[in-house]
Amino acid sequence: MLKISGPTLILIGVIHTLFGLIGGYSTWKEMAQIGFIDSVGSRIPHSSMIFWFTFVGPMTILIGHLCVRIEGILQRPLPLFIGIELFILSTIGVVLDGPDSGFWLVLATAVNMIVAGKRAQNASIASVQ
Repeated sequence: MLKISGPTLILIGVIHTLFGLIGGYSTWKEMAQIGFIDSVGSRIPHSSMIFWFTFVGPMTILIGHLCVRIEGILQRPLPLFIGIELFILSTIGVVLDGPDSGFWLVLATAVNMIVAGKRAQNASIASVQ
């Protein structure tokens, strides 16, 4: 299976960040006018949502880079537990954020990680026998 989980997470993170920066331009502008310190919250409409998009995007990029690096070092898919944990977290995100959530993209990436991890685990067991 192709090692696409890391690059996919990087792409999701870039899209997330761009949406937060470009889609939230007017909110960022208003935050800059009043000062960034303690500007996220109830004083500016949508500032929490825009902060969420702009902060979580780079975190997703970071996780994607770590996945690429781990796969490169191990020369095999990510360990199964990483896919399972990402699946649980993204499922919670889909449930709490609703069907129009971008967590579906992360959920699909988690399924890919699980399938690849399970195949690698089975291949490793078969080679020992």
